[in-house]
Amino acid sequence: MKKVFCRLLAILFLSPIFVSVAPDAAEAIPAFARKHSIPCTMCHQQFPKLNQFGISFKNRGYRLPDEKGKFVWEEKVWPIAAIGRMGWKSTDDNAGTRVDEFVFEGLELFSGGTLAPRISYFIDALTSDNLPLLQFNDILPDSTLNIKVGQYNVDNYGLSHPRRLTFSSYMVQTTADRDDNVTFSNQGVEINGQFENSGLRYILGAGDGSTANAEDRWFKSVFGYLMQDFGENNHTFTVMFRTDESGTAASPGDSLTFGTGVQVFGAGWDLTAHIFNFSGGNDLDFTENSKTNSYNAISGTVEGTYEFSEKLLGLARYDWHDVQDSAAEEDAIVASLQYHFVPNVKLNLEYRTSDVDVGGTSNAAGDEKSLRAYLRFGF
Repeated sequence: MKKVFCRLLAILFLSPIFVSVAPDAAEAIPAFARKHSIPCTMCHQQFPKLNQFGISFKNRGYRLPDEKGKFVWEEKVWPIAAIGRMGWKSTDDNAGTRVDEFVFEGLELFSGGTLAPRISYFIDALTSDNLPLLQFNDILPDSTLNIKVGQYNVDNYGLSHPRRLTFSSYMVQTTADRDDNVTFSNQGVEINGQFENSGLRYILGAGDGSTANAEDRWFKSVFGYLMQDFGENNHTFTVMFRTDESGTAASPGDSLTFGTGVQVFGAGWDLTAHIFNFSGGNDLDFTENSKTNSYNAISGTVEGTYEFSEKLLGLARYDWHDVQDSAAEEDAIVASLQYHFVPNVKLNLEYRTSDVDVGGTSNAAGDEKSLRAYLRFGF
């Protein structure tokens, strides 16, 4: 628990620094901007990070307030977008080995909108984590109850893997597979909705989970998010939970995640801080110092942004992941400068340094320092 308190103190220490600074320029993928004839800044704080209006727009099934949606053949503009990232990376590990390489993260081609009044869709053509989904909107009026079915990403927007501003991933753990963090894929069903006047949004869903278990049972995972806006600047407070089956049929396990976080805005500045507690199943038990321990990890992040000019954005982040009852512990600091050529094309210069203590079930290779320069674009 001492380590947890240290991290919380770090959050409290860093928060005032970011509260005194401010970015207000934004950039976005203009697929929906073209369709609805609205500026990209209507939905995006920075590319590709959503603001509250963008979150509400997505939750409504890619519809504006009071909009029922059209049949897909009635649309004058088909909402198709592409996003990609490429660049150069230089890495130094704890053995003093340096590796320089060109990195192409890939290209996503996707479309979303309405198939018919009150029926929305999303499809990602080039990746496996976003197969087609359908959402049936306004089961209760004003998008207070919608039903989503298919395969899709689940996240809390303030801390989203696909919408993160950096190349470096968060260290947060919400599933047995740490590569599937912050945002996780669900194949199943969820109900979601929002209450515009109160600023309350919710998600409750179930699906196949992230397990390799061969057991033929569909609802292996249950999850929920509750997001509440507060204050004059629509800050957001989030709580979440997730259960999941993990392991294999021969070595099964059940995990449970609880998390909470806050996203704070001002006259342009942005601060995001989250903490998560992940408890793994029997399949993740580990032996260290001749003792068998249950897997329990506490992880989190605090991230702030600052706008130096209309086109130059600065970002700083502190991540941690701590396996309790083990020497396994990781910390990382990420800093980046992001130059926006146009609203949806930016150049990132990003530095990351990590400090790793290896212990039971740690998947870390050791300390590392890296420098990246890459171009991210969306059209």
